[in-house]
Amino acid sequence: MSTARVVALLVDEDRRAVAAAGRQRGAISRAAVRAARTLEGGGSVVFLGAGTSGRMGVLEAAECPPTFGLAPSRVRAVMAGGEGAVFRAVEGAEDDEQDGRRQGSALRPPDLLIGISGWPRRGRRPWIRSC
Repeated sequence: MSTARVVALLVDEDRRAVAAAGRQRGAISRAAVRAARTLEGGGSVVFLGAGTSGRMGVLEAAECPPTFGLAPSRVRAVMAGGEGAVFRAVEGAEDDEQDGRRQGSALRPPDLLIGISGWPRRGRRPWIRSC
């Protein structure tokens, strides 16, 4: 493909993503209210993800403290494969059930866990549990 065609496809996909988000305004609003209530109630918001989506959660968690005046411990991210996976892919990290259980054990009510990505292997139950 030509460079112009690749750029056109990228722009079209971005438009589709914005349209999809627009269709989910209600759900996004409910999630925002729940996150605000969690923080008001003394809990933490934790983004959990893998791969590129997980890296976006890391960026979001890093921006919340300066943007909203929160302590860094109040909004944080957990990346499948650990901190090193933020900078270099760790294949299969989202399937590490032991690591998932260890990471999840730090959550307590009224914490809110927001799963961004990470699918369990076929036939396996997700290792995420509610607080």
